[in-house]
Amino acid sequence: MNEINVLEQVDFSMLEDMINEIFPAGSMSFQEMLGRIMKGDMEFSLRTVLDLLKSALLQGIGESRNVFLAVLALGIFGALLANVTGLFENKQVAEFAHYFIFLLLAILLFKSFQMSLEIGEGAIGSIVDFMRAFIPAYSLSLCFSSGTMTAYSYYQFVFIIIYGLEALLFAFFIPLCQCYAFLAVMNGVSGVKRLEGVLALLDKVIKGGIKLAFILTIGSSMLHSMIMPAIDNVNTKLVQKSIGMVPGLGDVTDSMTDVFLGSALLIKNSIGVLALILLIVICMVPLVKLFCIGGALKLAGALLGMFGEKKQVRFIDQMGNGSFHMFQITLCTMVMFFISIALIAGVTIGGM
Repeated sequence: MNEINVLEQVDFSMLEDMINEIFPAGSMSFQEMLGRIMKGDMEFSLRTVLDLLKSALLQGIGESRNVFLAVLALGIFGALLANVTGLFENKQVAEFAHYFIFLLLAILLFKSFQMSLEIGEGAIGSIVDFMRAFIPAYSLSLCFSSGTMTAYSYYQFVFIIIYGLEALLFAFFIPLCQCYAFLAVMNGVSGVKRLEGVLALLDKVIKGGIKLAFILTIGSSMLHSMIMPAIDNVNTKLVQKSIGMVPGLGDVTDSMTDVFLGSALLIKNSIGVLALILLIVICMVPLVKLFCIGGALKLAGALLGMFGEKKQVRFIDQMGNGSFHMFQITLCTMVMFFISIALIAGVTIGGM
């Protein structure tokens, strides 16, 4: 049995639908990309990732530039207004103008955070949808290459991670990020540092929670990849040795089994590599956009720190943290699934 015979047993229809969403022009199908990887042609994937990175950088910089310039302009105008307040005869008019500028800045920053929130939620949803389409096909290829226990346990394990992470992110981490941004706006508008402690605590909880979820997911993936493939490997070797002891039939059966397992292993690893590439492709644009938005706010705050008001600078910096929180959550989600796929692919290579 060769690679084509094994491929006929795997259903790629859901993955084909995902590819059509990622590449609307229909320039390439999942089967075509898989065939190229199986032949050792990785040039197309590298070229695709580099082209996507270039377009994502240009798009992210273009969108974040408007936010950067608007925040910088409002910050400079607010700083100038604060410095010339003493020239106004009517102090109330000057104070009203100052607070009006600050409210415009607050609206702009909160809108930029909402943009980051929508980008992050969309990216996480795309990752989850891709994994739901990918796992059934990959588990079937694991069944051929490694064994039923590895395939069944990996199928269950990854779906537990998918639903667990989805619930944790949308019910805990993302609401915490929204709460952080809302409190940062209130703290900035009020001008009193009463909420500084709460904001610092939320920042630590979000970052610590992301690290803890990452460690638990990767640790569980490592333990799973060490145990199940080893059990299937022992069972496969036992069956092979038992059949090999049959006179006349053993050598032929052993050779056919080696060919079949080698073909299945090639398909499994090729599907895994393609899944890793597609994960990068799916997350490249959202991650670059989130990084550019957070970086633009941080850069504007750093420049305004030289001559702007401390209250404005602190407020801009905190909203930049909110955008970077969404960047960290999205990146961590992608890396967790990336490593879980890479671990099971790498460990089962030695299992044959």
